[in-house]
Amino acid sequence: MTVDRRTFVKLAAAGLSSAAVALTACVEGGPLAEGSRHRPTPEQPLTPTDQWYFVALTGAYEADRRNHRLRVGGRTRRELALTIADLKEQFEEVTVPHTLACVGNVPNGTLMSASIFRGVRSKDVLTAAGIKSNATSALIYGLDGYLSPRAIEDLMRPDTILAYEMGLTEDTLEPLNIEHGFPMRILTPGIYGFVQPKWISSITCVDDSDHIDVLRRSNGYASGVMQLASGFSWPVDGYATSAGPMELVGYAFGDGRVINSVELDFGQGQPAQADIVWNTPEDDLPPRVWAIWRYLWEATPGQWAITVRARYADGQTQRSGRNFPYSGGSLTTIGVNIRES
Repeated sequence: MTVDRRTFVKLAAAGLSSAAVALTACVEGGPLAEGSRHRPTPEQPLTPTDQWYFVALTGAYEADRRNHRLRVGGRTRRELALTIADLKEQFEEVTVPHTLACVGNVPNGTLMSASIFRGVRSKDVLTAAGIKSNATSALIYGLDGYLSPRAIEDLMRPDTILAYEMGLTEDTLEPLNIEHGFPMRILTPGIYGFVQPKWISSITCVDDSDHIDVLRRSNGYASGVMQLASGFSWPVDGYATSAGPMELVGYAFGDGRVINSVELDFGQGQPAQADIVWNTPEDDLPPRVWAIWRYLWEATPGQWAITVRARYADGQTQRSGRNFPYSGGSLTTIGVNIRES
């Protein structure tokens, strides 16, 4: 598996073109984009597999279970052809919670989900292949024809995995189903789904960092880093009820940094501070999975517009307006009608 410079540029450009198509499909809600039916709550923070969001360019790809091999090569000292059984036998398994979102997910949208995944570290597999020092990028191919160019440094992160099982608890993980990437998918925390192919067939390491950097600089979405985002699980926009105590619940997630603050703006002066009640900065859950917040509101009569805003522990705050080309990081505002009790 060797890729010359000219072929790399063509393939990388094709990969970014595929990403652009994926972005358009998500935003337009095409027939191959289906939102999640799950809204995260403290009682059920993770997404049941049958309620995960789904996005694909050509539909789910049903792999040949018997003959599939993950092929790793290019700028490596040896080429590998690995089954799922090989990965389990030859490499240390890791189990991690993970939040994934589509780049086209709108504020308070449904193209986002979170589960526990099991797999092996991509860096262990690349190390076993004897990755060469001049390998700076990789082309990840999906069996459906999707292609994503990735920096080697992303694949060598200790938290990037080749995932082959998913579920709600470590004891109930099952192999990825067809819709969600069987036999395996790549997952890097804090990265949108469009640069993380499903149905992976091969990883080809290349020496063309100058070209991939040019492509990324000329296409702002190419790196795929998630924007800080937040939203409401309850209530829904347009909800109406009588005055009195009311619980607001929602979520916040981003690029993998710790989220330590969620504020609610009711349009009446100082914003209110919500309580992060699941995946708090003090617990042992990793920041790669979303935080769940809760706020008890003493609702008074009127038409209310409520806006939620999240903040990282380093002080960076979710920004107003839209940061091209993504919209998912824009602030979410819902309307609530409170009647006299």
